[in-house]
Amino acid sequence: MTDIPFEEPPEAAERWNRGDHTELPATNHTTSIRPAETPTTDGVFIADAYTAIFAVQPSTRLWRSQTDQPLYVDGAGDVLGTVDYRVRLPADDATGSQQVDWTLLAHQIEEVRLRIDDRVVDRSDGTHTPVLRFGELAGSPGETHTLTLEATISVELSKRVTQYEKQCNLTETEQPTNSSTETANTTATARPNGTTTAAPSTTETPTVTGTPPITATPSPTPANNTTATATPTESANCRTTSTTTVTSPVERLTVEESVTVTEYAPKAAGAYTQYPDGTQAVAITGTQPWRSYSTGTSETLGTWRFYTARETRWDELVSHSRGTVSSQPSPLQPLQVYAYPSRVGPTTEATGRITTVDGQQFDPPDLPVSIDVDLVSGPYTESETVVMTGSFPRSDTVIVDGLVQGTSVTVPRESLTETVVHPSTLTLTLLQTTPETVTAQIELTDAQTGTPIQTTKRDGAVLLQGRSIETDEAGMATVTIPRPVGALSARYEPAAWWRTEQGFLPSSDTVYIRGTTIPIVATVFNLGVPVGTFLFAVFLIARATGWDIWPLWGRR
Repeated sequence: MTDIPFEEPPEAAERWNRGDHTELPATNHTTSIRPAETPTTDGVFIADAYTAIFAVQPSTRLWRSQTDQPLYVDGAGDVLGTVDYRVRLPADDATGSQQVDWTLLAHQIEEVRLRIDDRVVDRSDGTHTPVLRFGELAGSPGETHTLTLEATISVELSKRVTQYEKQCNLTETEQPTNSSTETANTTATARPNGTTTAAPSTTETPTVTGTPPITATPSPTPANNTTATATPTESANCRTTSTTTVTSPVERLTVEESVTVTEYAPKAAGAYTQYPDGTQAVAITGTQPWRSYSTGTSETLGTWRFYTARETRWDELVSHSRGTVSSQPSPLQPLQVYAYPSRVGPTTEATGRITTVDGQQFDPPDLPVSIDVDLVSGPYTESETVVMTGSFPRSDTVIVDGLVQGTSVTVPRESLTETVVHPSTLTLTLLQTTPETVTAQIELTDAQTGTPIQTTKRDGAVLLQGRSIETDEAGMATVTIPRPVGALSARYEPAAWWRTEQGFLPSSDTVYIRGTTIPIVATVFNLGVPVGTFLFAVFLIARATGWDIWPLWGRR
């Protein structure tokens, strides 16, 4: 784990995970080892079985807000996992005239599969540390998917049941029973909640009660023997016989773990303009959160910075072995890449400067207490669009890098939308004033061409004392509002130039309100007090010094 912020998702996290993944301690059929807080599943003969997702890579967990924290994955990547289990071999038992002996014949992880939603996209032979690959998520950027790591485990046992029977008072004509052999096999499949039934093809059917059930199906290969054998007589008219039945129950159990991911593929569009004063500007807008964009040799960073941290459920491994549970520090520690809104905000290496950051506003998330990075302290604006002014040669392409390691998209210079930006002129005229109201006329025009600007057919509006006013096709609006104190102000706030074909610069106008007794008196008072104070001071100086400063009080 590190508290050092990165400007890009570190590739080292993937190398670390590939190396650490192989450090899972080896176990045998008597022991299962798992990361803490990972649930396990029990069958009849299979116990403490699980599968766990160790890492999905490349991926980045975005801390956008307290409730919005998607795990972004590229369209292609790897899922690293672990699988383990132990075999619960029933104890041998001798009760009365019956002897039951159990033997483990075979156990294995038959197959591991990777599903995206309901599609199996990769599979591998049994291994405790599978690595499965997905080539495409088959959706659109921003869609969520469920990645499921699924493993099938099987165990085959031998159950040998010997039944002894003592026979007495035999006649001389009774002979020992001839030996006979019959065969049967039982295959079982685990299902949740029920009983486990082994069904051989002979008439004898051993039954085991447990959870989950095993539904038996005949096997084509022989695995059961029933033998009746006469033993030496204990006296002239007694003998003991034994009947042995061998069955081979097979249990299969499927375990899985899932994680929700969001498909990530950076897409971007751009716009270019030249302001009336000759200044150039470029605006880059991403459809998903993006890391940076580059033009030539300069790079502009957005809102996000990165850090890596371990997945804490892997801090400790828990072992289950024949009814005992123990724990140990984990030798394998997966790392996850995280993106967070940085207090530094968007920055640029270019000679120009960032003039606008546009996007949705969010409240910052609460990071884990162990993480100490430069997280924003209050509401912030996500850098969906970053506008930068400067010099941009026409030959330069724009490269937009994504939040997931290795993701980027190129925006050719010729694909940038070129927008014309003109200055605007707003004129505010008072038509009528009363003690309670004021009526004003607003005129909005293109300062370069004189064409009226109609705000009802384009984004943007005129704000008059905080009220939004729309101009008509003549660029005019007449409005009556409650009379403000002192002055009346209006400002034209045009739409963002990168969202329009014809952009405008803001403009404003202010007029002072006169025409009633109270404002006139107030004006006279405001002007008279400082002037009167000054003249009185001059008078005092003249009287004290005898200077002939001013004819009104000079000596005659």
